Amino acid sequence: MKTVALILCLAIFVARAKVYKGAELRTKASYTYGRIEARFMPAEGKGIVASLFTYHEITSLDQWNEIDIEILGRYKDDVQLTTITPNQIGHSSHHYTSFNSHSGYHTYAFEWTPDYVAWFIDGKEVYRQTGIHIQTLNRPQKIMMNLWVSDGSTWVGDWDDRVLPKFSYYDWVSYSSYTPGFGNSGTDNNFTLQWRDDFDQFDGNRWQKATHSFNGNLVDFLPENIVYKNGKMILCLTRDTQTGFNDITPPSLLWARLQGDSILARFSEKIASGPAEQTSNYAAGTIGITSARLLADSQTVSLKVQTDSIGASTLVAFNMADLASSPNTQVYTLTDIITGQQLDLPVKINTGSVGASSGTLADKLWGPSVEYGHMDGYNQLVNNYNVYNPNMDVTYRNELSNVVKYKVRLAPGRYNISMEFSESVYQQPGKRLFDVYLEDSLVASQLDLQQLAGLHQPYTLSVTDFHIKDGILDIHFTEWTDKPLINAISIYQTPTVMEKGSGSIYPDKIEMLKNYPNPFNPATRIAYRLRSAGKVLIEIYNAQGKRIEKLVQKQQAPGYYVLNFNANGLASGIYFCRLTLRSGKSLFVKSRKMLLLQ
Repeated sequence: MKTVALILCLAIFVARAKVYKGAELRTKASYTYGRIEARFMPAEGKGIVASLFTYHEITSLDQWNEIDIEILGRYKDDVQLTTITPNQIGHSSHHYTSFNSHSGYHTYAFEWTPDYVAWFIDGKEVYRQTGIHIQTLNRPQKIMMNLWVSDGSTWVGDWDDRVLPKFSYYDWVSYSSYTPGFGNSGTDNNFTLQWRDDFDQFDGNRWQKATHSFNGNLVDFLPENIVYKNGKMILCLTRDTQTGFNDITPPSLLWARLQGDSILARFSEKIASGPAEQTSNYAAGTIGITSARLLADSQTVSLKVQTDSIGASTLVAFNMADLASSPNTQVYTLTDIITGQQLDLPVKINTGSVGASSGTLADKLWGPSVEYGHMDGYNQLVNNYNVYNPNMDVTYRNELSNVVKYKVRLAPGRYNISMEFSESVYQQPGKRLFDVYLEDSLVASQLDLQQLAGLHQPYTLSVTDFHIKDGILDIHFTEWTDKPLINAISIYQTPTVMEKGSGSIYPDKIEMLKNYPNPFNPATRIAYRLRSAGKVLIEIYNAQGKRIEKLVQKQQAPGYYVLNFNANGLASGIYFCRLTLRSGKSLFVKSRKMLLLQ
């Protein structure tokens, strides 16, 4: 009877085994409070989650304690920072990064104390949680790192197993205990270093290799997918038939998109530039390909084509090789060509609505086959609304909530961009705060819709003469408290000619002139021009998005202004000067990059 039961258990286990294998390394010991820090480079790709986190092994949901740093493979410039408290209540925030986390090593850390949890990137604090929920994070937790695939496509994007294998590389990890009042590391030196593992070899006294899975995870964790090599601990994401740190899979074409005189071809992994930039390695029916250029991500090729050629439905790539130590070469790989349709300007998108209305476009999910759309978030109808603007009422009755990114394909050029918002829940200020980035420019810091406009009232954030260089407008939202939302986006090409019969051009409300000198050391002059009166705010930010100094905050009349900025005490590097004009219920923002060379 025991034999029959054992065979039955094995059969169930085999039936439930997953075709993809990931990895998780966890400490044997558990810790209460402290600073956890690691230097690593996470895997890239939609569907993929790479992490550094702590977790209390629970027997019931009311014991849940977890602190996360999760880097989703779908984003190149975003880190998700989360606490999960009893009864699996999540407190999460996405934060913009000024670098591609998948293309280099960076140091990520968090401090866990009875009063706060704070997260750090490359030594700088980027986010902090306080409040009563932090007091419930009081159970001992193990330090963990894992690599897996989620079935939550809204969160992580659609999984495509052609990207396998993938690897996350960890250089080192450390733990410092919480010792308030004395110590040698962390905020105010309130932490004391206890150990650091440089991953020269596996330490079985400290670490355990996981062998489990969980609901929503498309992989089983496999000890063989944790590899130590050249001073790195490598977590591997593989098929069940090809495990460990072993890449024998050649690159595949994931998609190809024709727009204007170019085809963008996206591959499953980074590829060698030699074969990628030979036009003879591509065929697209009768379309003539005149040049091939591998883009900076090393995964996308831009093919210039003869626009008068007869169209084709398939792109074939020959002899593509990856960057493995022993390169894998694909004899040929092919995919259907998506034909893009350039948006007619002006563009007006009702971001909260799944149905188009008069003069506006319906929201979409972002992907290679669409011209615009959101990443993460959900559409919802706001009930019991009373917006005192009858022409725009339908816009504010629909909102896109919990959004991380919004992307719009636009021809390279200069545009005026307006974003429409309306607070739909809170009657007090400070309850919902979020940042808005256009590309790498911070255009709104800790935006508080309730304070600026009130409950159920429209608010417009306008950015004029914004330069789109790569053909895609990226709008990124960083959450501080509660979920970011947006109701609509309007995009107009910046006028460059005189309006017929008017005798004048369309002027920008504000103009941010070049600082002089630039580069500078340590002082520079900043000039700007206002064409409307309003409340002016001028701030200096570093490259990590942290405000360094507030230079002006007052009401100003239209005119030309000059002020001095002295950077004594600041490190050399790139800084941004941001000019904000609040005129009525409209906001206008301009930024300038400055280089300090001490």
